[in-house]
Amino acid sequence: SKLYPVRVVAVTLPSGEVETLLTNLDAKAFAKEEFLALYALRWGVETAFDRIKNQLQIEKFSGKTPMSVEQEFYATMLLFNMATMLAVEATEKLERKHTGKNLKYHYVANYNLLIGSLKDELPSLVLETSDRKRNKIYAKLRDRALCKPCPVKKGRSFPRPGYPRPRHKKFLRDAF
Repeated sequence: SKLYPVRVVAVTLPSGEVETLLTNLDAKAFAKEEFLALYALRWGVETAFDRIKNQLQIEKFSGKTPMSVEQEFYATMLLFNMATMLAVEATEKLERKHTGKNLKYHYVANYNLLIGSLKDELPSLVLETSDRKRNKIYAKLRDRALCKPCPVKKGRSFPRPGYPRPRHKKFLRDAF
C-alpha cells in the first residue's frame, strides 16, 4: 500500500464555525487564507453528488442481478448528465432573456422539474432517429425547465443539525 501526504487546514466560516479540511494541495502553492474561497468553489461538485445520491437515488436499485444493477447505474448517470446539460442550456437561455433587467435575484433552470420531465422523455430522446424530431423533444425539455425558474439567493446559510442526524429524510419527494 502506498502512503499519500495529506495537509490539514482549519478555516473559520462566516458563521464562526471552524471547518477542518483535508487536502493534497501543497502549502507552497496555496496559503491557508485561500482555502475558504477554494472550499466555496467545491459547492457545484457537492450539489452534483447530492443530486445523484438523493434526487436520483443512485443507491436504490430495483434489479437483483449484477447486470441489472449496472444497467440502472448507467441509466441514472445518463439521466443525470442529460439533465445537467439541459439545465446549463436552459439557464443560459434564461440569462439572455434577463440581460439588461434589474432583477433582485439571479435565476437558474428548475432542475427538479427537468428531471421529472426528462425521465418520461429520455427513451424518446435516445431512440428517435429523426434529428428534427429529436431536436424538438430536446428544445421542449429545455424550455420546460424554464417554466418555474429558481432564484439563487446569495449569502444564505443553514445551520447544521445537531448530531445524531436522522438517517433518512422522511418527507423527501422523489423527483421521478
